[in-house]
Amino acid sequence: MPINSIAYTPPEDGLLRPSGDLLDILLHPPEQTVRERRGNHLREYMETLETTGFSSFQKDVLIGTLLGDGTLAQIKPSFTPFFKYDQGRMNSTLFPHLDNVVDANTVHLVYSIFEPFVGTPPKLRTLNGKSHSMWFRTFSSRLLIHYANLFYTRDGNGRRRKRVPPNIQQLLNERSLAFWIADDGSNQGRGLTLHTEGFTESDVTLLEETLVRTWGFSARKHKAGEAFKLFLPNSDMPRVREIVAPHTPPIKRYKLLA
Repeated sequence: MPINSIAYTPPEDGLLRPSGDLLDILLHPPEQTVRERRGNHLREYMETLETTGFSSFQKDVLIGTLLGDGTLAQIKPSFTPFFKYDQGRMNSTLFPHLDNVVDANTVHLVYSIFEPFVGTPPKLRTLNGKSHSMWFRTFSSRLLIHYANLFYTRDGNGRRRKRVPPNIQQLLNERSLAFWIADDGSNQGRGLTLHTEGFTESDVTLLEETLVRTWGFSARKHKAGEAFKLFLPNSDMPRVREIVAPHTPPIKRYKLLA
């Protein structure tokens, strides 16, 4: 699979095909651009972008990926945050051809969605001479301060940690759910597991309640060592597929199949 493009072909998996903004970006990805802007040039460029703001599509993808593998990083506490997205090797026992493959495709898709905010196209990270993961980061942006306040807090020791926004029920929709499942979902043929082990128990409970109240899913949290993960049974999967398949990154659609 190419590591420098989305490499889209229409899926033949029996699910609803990609539609709307996702289909548009798949069919017409932006050109990869290196923006070597510094100082006043970067400031003026970002001010133009920030005046327009994020599109609704960008906002939804940001919410979904921040529940998953996306991060908002700050070099120092007083610095403006930037968005970083990183994908390693996929893990699929049901679809061996995808097992242990670096997911360059989804990284390039998310990159394409945020491309105007990015200085350098995605990069491949190697470990011991082998492909390990692919990642990109955006420029620092004032637009991300709002999301950093939603998704991050400080613990009793002053350390910054990720959290689930208290208003997640108002933020999570079909598109953001699709990108969250694409990042943190796993399907072993018995239903869908959402790997929420990075969140506190109260955060996972909030996500559980959101899935139940918003879509009527039979979501349940389960103990996973010292952490918790969410499980949606097979009986929920037809509804999950109906809702999220049109918004799911193509290479991650296998997570919706049993």
